[in-house]
Amino acid sequence: HVNGIRFIGCDFTLSPLADGIDKYNMAISSYNSAFSVEARCITAHMGSCDYDRSSFEGFYRGIYAHKSSGSYTFTVNRADFTGNTIGVMVNGVEKQSILFCNFRIGPNYSDDGNCNTSGAPSYGISMIQSNGFIIEENDFCKNVGAPQGLYIGIRCKDGKSEADVIYRNSFTGLSYGNYADGQNRNRPFDDLNGLSFMCNNNQNNDIDFIVAKKDVNDNPMINSSQGSTNLEAKNTFSANPLQYGHFRNDGGQVITYFYNTNPPIYYTPRLVVPVFVTAVN
Repeated sequence: HVNGIRFIGCDFTLSPLADGIDKYNMAISSYNSAFSVEARCITAHMGSCDYDRSSFEGFYRGIYAHKSSGSYTFTVNRADFTGNTIGVMVNGVEKQSILFCNFRIGPNYSDDGNCNTSGAPSYGISMIQSNGFIIEENDFCKNVGAPQGLYIGIRCKDGKSEADVIYRNSFTGLSYGNYADGQNRNRPFDDLNGLSFMCNNNQNNDIDFIVAKKDVNDNPMINSSQGSTNLEAKNTFSANPLQYGHFRNDGGQVITYFYNTNPPIYYTPRLVVPVFVTAVN
């Protein structure tokens, strides 16, 4: 129940040569608490700053935020995440903001082989049961020299979103740019609520957007209208994705994707319907 700790221009680094470190290590971990991670303005210019950004390097989780009670939340602004398995992990926290951050995603050696699995995923941001967030102007890619693996920009699971938007982020060279699974919609039978993706830029990803189905009984959902007749979704897509690599929907709902300049050329037949609109906003 701590409320208001500020980390300003702080650097957290874990050497891969360090001995006796738990494989699920974390730089900042928060339980029913509120905090902020910020950059420090070193030199102010006309309307801008030279920033001393906060940084997180070499951790299993750079930041972990968990909430089981109360209204605690957090913000991360202008931070660099390099070589972490998970940059920011969110469990149950609502109304967090993650802005102007760089995520250079590292491999997941900690979870490889657990429960007879292999190729465990790494994430820039992983959110479970989280909504009301602001995630904007972030950049996601694999870390330099990272081995082959499963790299995901943003994962949203069971967010029960009313009208959340992942907006104006960049995803480059990843297995999945955005990965939505479970119920990312507050009202399952109301198509006009839930998670949306707007104005994001994708380059050289295997799959840019996916609504992922885990088993035959799973019916994942997001907002069934990505954009509208008055406002195109305005995402850009990777040039040469895998089959269904632009916008893949494995759920049962039909998603209508409104575009003006960037149609989802590769999409799940019958489950993603591209609709051209004349409005450009």
